[in-house]
Amino acid sequence: MSNNNSKGFFHQALYESGKRIEPSQVVYNTYLNRNESVYELDDSIKKQIIDELGSYQWRNYPMPYYPDIEKLIAGYCGVLPEQVAVAAGSASIITTLINYFAANQRQIVIAQPSFSLYDFHCRTYNIRFDIWPLNQELEYDTSLMPGLKENSLVLFASPNNPVGNIISPEVLEKLLGSNPSSLFLLDEVYNEFSPVAYAPLANKYDNLVLLRSFSKVFSSAGLRAGYIISAPAITEQIRKLILPFSLNHFSVAFLKYVLNNKWAISMQAERNKQLIDERDRFYKELKEIEKGTNKIIAVKSYGNFVLIRFCNEQTFQAFKKKIDEAKIALLDVSNAPGIGQAYRVTIGHPPDNNKVLDILKMVLSTDL
Repeated sequence: MSNNNSKGFFHQALYESGKRIEPSQVVYNTYLNRNESVYELDDSIKKQIIDELGSYQWRNYPMPYYPDIEKLIAGYCGVLPEQVAVAAGSASIITTLINYFAANQRQIVIAQPSFSLYDFHCRTYNIRFDIWPLNQELEYDTSLMPGLKENSLVLFASPNNPVGNIISPEVLEKLLGSNPSSLFLLDEVYNEFSPVAYAPLANKYDNLVLLRSFSKVFSSAGLRAGYIISAPAITEQIRKLILPFSLNHFSVAFLKYVLNNKWAISMQAERNKQLIDERDRFYKELKEIEKGTNKIIAVKSYGNFVLIRFCNEQTFQAFKKKIDEAKIALLDVSNAPGIGQAYRVTIGHPPDNNKVLDILKMVLSTDL
């Protein structure tokens, strides 16, 4: 039986929001749309983790908190254990902090374009936020930062998804020093793909929270494990906001194994280096294609993806048609503010990346 008053239960913003990730009815041959690692975990590592998981008591809850894992993460990152708090994925930490600051009527500032979860979560929960826009070159510009109120929260990413840009440590340090009463949540889940290190600033400033993940570089997006690094006093309070028992047995077994295994860490580091080399090759090829036309702009990236912007509707639609026909899944980010018509391409194996390049060359050679 339908209740005509049911719409009153939820705010209009929720009804109007739609889905952040639309389900696809198409089965693709190649998936380069989710920024997942192109490498699967080695079978020998999987077997060791599964064997360890079999020794766990599945009828019991996992431990409510994870000081042993946080100690391992601290060793991996080169920080103190009391600076680390782990949770079931970095996204859960993002939404938790947004909700906390909103519930306490604090100002929330979100960089745009950036990770779509920030904007989507605020809109679906009817949370007011201010925008820190990137400049026309899609770079961070402190002159565009809105006025920050006391005890505000600023969310931004570096490397920034879907653009790939970074904020320099010097600019970040200036922001932290000149806004000591604002908390800066720096989403750096792609940090292993970037040469820039922000962890030293977390030792120096108590208004910086670094957000990281094991999803990308450790090929474990399906396990949902993320963490923060911040000053011990900040970490202690954020840990209280993270639900206890949030990591399942599988995630715990995985983290304990890989972080205790130097071979697993070094193997992932080598694969990460290979991916960076392939990303840079792909970008270089795109820039060569760009030189002969005024129809695309390839954006320099420090993540495991590259953004391709299209300068006209006709070229974008022609490329979209050919990519769909080839059953290659890329992420259309045209709805992101300030980007225009664009695709974000996750770096895959070289043959898959070359297919994208070949289709782009073909479209640009025939599109009038």
